[in-house]
This record gives sequence, C-alpha cells and structure tokens, in this order.
Amino acid sequence: MAIQRENFFEYYACPICSGGLFPKDSGLSCKSCGKKFRVASEKVFFIEPPENAPEDPNNDPANQAKWSNWRKANYRYFAEELLVVPDGARILDLGAGPSQFRNIFSRFPNLVSVDFFPYEKVGVVADITARLPFQDSIVDA
Repeated sequence: MAIQRENFFEYYACPICSGGLFPKDSGLSCKSCGKKFRVASEKVFFIEPPENAPEDPNNDPANQAKWSNWRKANYRYFAEELLVVPDGARILDLGAGPSQFRNIFSRFPNLVSVDFFPYEKVGVVADITARLPFQDSIVDA
C-alpha cells in the first residue's frame, strides 16, 4: 500500500545516520546529516530503484493458483500469525514485492509496504538489506 493517512514520516529515520526526518521541498530531509529523500507518487524513495521491474511470471500476484508451494506456505504462515494482531496495529510489510499477500494486510489501515522497487502498492522504496529508514520500535508487526 502507499503511504497511509497517518503521518508516517514522523516515524522515519535517516538510513544514513538515523537522524529524524522532516518534510521539505516535496520530499524529506534529515535533521542531522541533511541528506534529502524524494517523495513521488505517494512513495518515499530512500534509494533509486532499478529502471525495470523484476519479471513477474504470474502477472496477477494475488492469483494463488500460480504460486509456488513455498509462497503458499508463507501465505498460510502470515495469515495465521496475523490473526492475533489488532486491526489498528502498525504493520511493516518488508520485501512486499507486488503485494501478493494484499488480502491478509487489507484489515490494517496502518500498513507500510517496503521494497527495492516501487511496485504499485509499495509506499517506501529502500534497501531492505541495509539499515531500514524507520525509528526503532515504531511498528507492531
């Protein structure tokens, strides 16, 4: 999902120095190191993504009939684990890709999806193998 109505920028942190971020010039700027991050199409870009999307052999990422056994098992795991998470919880979908599990997350209005590529439902474009651009302890699941 794209950035939610909640002011999530208040929960971002600079992935370079961990400083707080504030809105400036149609983007976000770090209060500590001054690094600027662009915001476009309701997405915050902490990295510049590759020019072409990774190939999606399924075309419709939510079509479970085309999923591998591994993805089906992942889906069942998340569906079960998230049953105990309250609807109002802040959820971070890390490595969201083209949002295959969107129906599991649909009940969470405070969802932020993160990936290295700006897929339609991704709100934060970041390197998920590096320091994440969030303050500590701001998500519930």
